[in-house]
Amino acid sequence: MGRTAVLRRRQNAAKEHSGLTAVELCEEASLALAEGNLGAAERAYVAAIGLGVQNSDTFNNLAAIYDKRKVNSEKALDLVRRAFELAPESLAIRGNYLRLLQRQIEVLELAGKYREALPLHLCRVAVEPESAAAQHALGRCYTRVGQSEVALRHYARAINLEPNNQAHYNDLGLACFELRLLAEAQGAFQKVLELNPKSFVAFNHLGLLAKL
Repeated sequence: MGRTAVLRRRQNAAKEHSGLTAVELCEEASLALAEGNLGAAERAYVAAIGLGVQNSDTFNNLAAIYDKRKVNSEKALDLVRRAFELAPESLAIRGNYLRLLQRQIEVLELAGKYREALPLHLCRVAVEPESAAAQHALGRCYTRVGQSEVALRHYARAINLEPNNQAHYNDLGLACFELRLLAEAQGAFQKVLELNPKSFVAFNHLGLLAKL
């Protein structure tokens, strides 16, 4: 949605809800949501935010509306980020934030925009540092942008969190190979074979290392 369209929507929301307080607007939005009227709920939330509302549920609910309507994906992510900053203890908001982060990461990476995806990976890891998947994904993104030495740290963290996941060792080995840390690469691929003796990929990588 362009800037002109956004301004027009805000102006229309302001006209539709003129005279209502921020609290009344949020109540109206909640009623509209309960009735399944996403458009009315969106307009009321936009008007409430225009009056200066700084409420985690308001931000999260508006983000959820944008997500359901499949519009304003970047705005939805920004709104749920603000909601999370206000209420980091909320599991629902945390889950919504991680879901929208992952979705935007996938969109960017499918388009080959790894540098743009990197800050989102960092946000994800900040929210769930205990996630081996998040650490691994951040490592792969660092590898994609040519920072394999940084990627090593995140692969190591993923291994500490999930020591029996062969994918972590495989990507660690690839990053080590790229950095010409050949002994470390060999050790990583051998660990893949320990976990999966039938891994053709690990056999192939070890065979390439043996020829160097």
